Amino acid sequence: MANTRSSGLVPPTEEVHITALIDTSGSMCDLKHALEEGIGVFCQTQNEDANKENRTDTTHFTLVFFNTNSSIVYQGLLKDLDIKSIVVTPHGMTRLYDTVTDSALDLIRKKTKSTRDVSLPKKCMLVIMTDGHNTSGTPTPDKMKETIVEARRHGVICTFIAANQDAQDVGDDFGFGRDGSLTFSPDPRTTVNALRAASSGASRALSQGHAPTYTPLERQSSQACSPPHKRRQDGIPDDFIGFINPADLDSDYTDTFGPGNVGFGRKRTKLTRS
Repeated sequence: MANTRSSGLVPPTEEVHITALIDTSGSMCDLKHALEEGIGVFCQTQNEDANKENRTDTTHFTLVFFNTNSSIVYQGLLKDLDIKSIVVTPHGMTRLYDTVTDSALDLIRKKTKSTRDVSLPKKCMLVIMTDGHNTSGTPTPDKMKETIVEARRHGVICTFIAANQDAQDVGDDFGFGRDGSLTFSPDPRTTVNALRAASSGASRALSQGHAPTYTPLERQSSQACSPPHKRRQDGIPDDFIGFINPADLDSDYTDTFGPGNVGFGRKRTKLTRS
């Protein structure tokens, strides 16, 4: 067999189907612009990968927004998507289980459907991002989990990205696996970072043909981190106290809820003396 790298031949083109399900329920209102930016980052990176791998004409993208209902925002070749046309309008509840089930079944059909060119490798990926739990449609996750497990058995790459929960634990329960699940904090910066991490994970998974994984840095950047507490000599943070008796505090500090109050997790401010 000829060595395609040494002979300069272009490797066979792949057929890729990526479906992204984005939660646009009312609780995502503060993340509207971050979602639009993050989706743009995801699509741009995937388009660059498709161009490098000579598959721009065979990389398909489906974007689904789900709230009380679900709707297909875009379906077609990824290269033809106008990223600037993506507008997120958060409202309603969260139809998570039914949306994931329907999209996973669709990718199973795409993955197993016969094509004229049987030599054309076919890869499918499902990306889910949500900030909460199912509040609309089917009330239990049983069918969704069954479908995700079946999709993965057929080689569909699946990743679960979620906020306000331990996404690795919940994703594992749903059939995605811990490695393929990512927790993000629901603020603009980390939301964009999570979608950037999702794209990097997708690139690795599609390139190497295995389940998605996330690096420690990608996991860290997807979650809000409090700055390190500055500590006094007594070891107590300047900006945080647990259960502390006011009598144990020196006169340079006061509880923000008023002198003499016992607080838990209350911010303490240093008194300035004239």
